[in-house]
Amino acid sequence: METHIMKDGVYTDKELSIEAYHENDSHVSASGLKAFQISPAHFKLSRSMPSQRKSHFDFGHAAEIKLLEPNQFNDKVYVMDSKIVCDSIGGLRPTSTKEFKAWKSGELELAGERYVIEKHGTESMDSINDIDTMCKNDKLISALLKNTQNQVSCFWTDKDTGVKLKTRPDIIHVNRNVIIDVKTTVDASPWGFGRSVTKFNYPIQAVTQIDGVIASGLMDTVDIYYYLVVQKVEPYLVQLYRMTDEDIQKARDKVSDLLMLFKMHKDGKLRDGYNYISDNKHGILDLKIPQYYWYD
Repeated sequence: METHIMKDGVYTDKELSIEAYHENDSHVSASGLKAFQISPAHFKLSRSMPSQRKSHFDFGHAAEIKLLEPNQFNDKVYVMDSKIVCDSIGGLRPTSTKEFKAWKSGELELAGERYVIEKHGTESMDSINDIDTMCKNDKLISALLKNTQNQVSCFWTDKDTGVKLKTRPDIIHVNRNVIIDVKTTVDASPWGFGRSVTKFNYPIQAVTQIDGVIASGLMDTVDIYYYLVVQKVEPYLVQLYRMTDEDIQKARDKVSDLLMLFKMHKDGKLRDGYNYISDNKHGILDLKIPQYYWYD
């Protein structure tokens, strides 16, 4: 299957892997829109930069697979045990030795395309097992995760702007009209996760998923959008958060404005820098000093 030019529609994980989904550049994802919101130059950079592997992303993906696709865990995740090697090498900084680096290189080669996590320690297999147990012991979460679909890719064209979009929700429950987005974090509390929502601009992703499953024909409607937030540090608490209808509408308005600007960008009508939103011909922006500056 062609990975860069996709027709609008719905694709299962077998038809389109997550790697192929990310390689596609005919449609724009929520991540692309978030980069564009910073500036068109950031969006262009995100398209030109090769994807970089990060350990915390591997852990997040591995935790989701354990929770949603336990039968495929060994096929998609590789667990390595650095502790045994470090104990064998000894010394104050065993991970800095040539012996350890050679061992790790060999482990990554064995892992291939699989996600890599440690067996013990922070963001490890031990952590994933604890998270999995917490989710299964929660009756509501356990029930919500049954009879669901996950990692389904949706491609569609926005009817108002003609911008081609894509999304890949973590979990969908067609019969219940529910989408569940799994997030791993160090702080799953309402105030802690609230900061993460703001920092990582999650509402744009949420609305893209909601509108995407409907526009692509996967679901007729979405009644509830949940965040299943799992804490990757002790005590490994899990919390289900519902996104309110009011916030969904606010996010939809934001995305609608972004898509109009993105269309102007595609038509060559915007500057590439931060001043793409400037309303004067010189591209000058008014400095907006945060309100907290004015208070002691």
